[in-house]
Amino acid sequence: MTPQQVKTKLDQNSSVRLIDVREAQEYAIAQIDGAELLPMSQAQQWLTTLPHDQEIIFFCHSGVRSEHVASYVAHQLGYINIANMLGGIDAWSLDIDPDVPRY
Repeated sequence: MTPQQVKTKLDQNSSVRLIDVREAQEYAIAQIDGAELLPMSQAQQWLTTLPHDQEIIFFCHSGVRSEHVASYVAHQLGYINIANMLGGIDAWSLDIDPDVPRY
């Protein structure tokens, strides 16, 4: 999903879960309001706790790590309502909210 598609979805549907898979030190630099930090490095601790009945959108800095997580959750764990935000928080800053710092 593009950042604009994610923004539209978040504006229309508060039940969408936006998950940031970056690390805590990256999260300290820049965040998206309403996003939940679940670092990829700790995925073994949280992967099996994700709800199957909720739409989940993953993102990271540029979209690479979150694509790996989204792919794993969809293909290995069988989740069907999974997406990756293309371009990550960097694209979000450029396209949606310039107040989110770029790094």
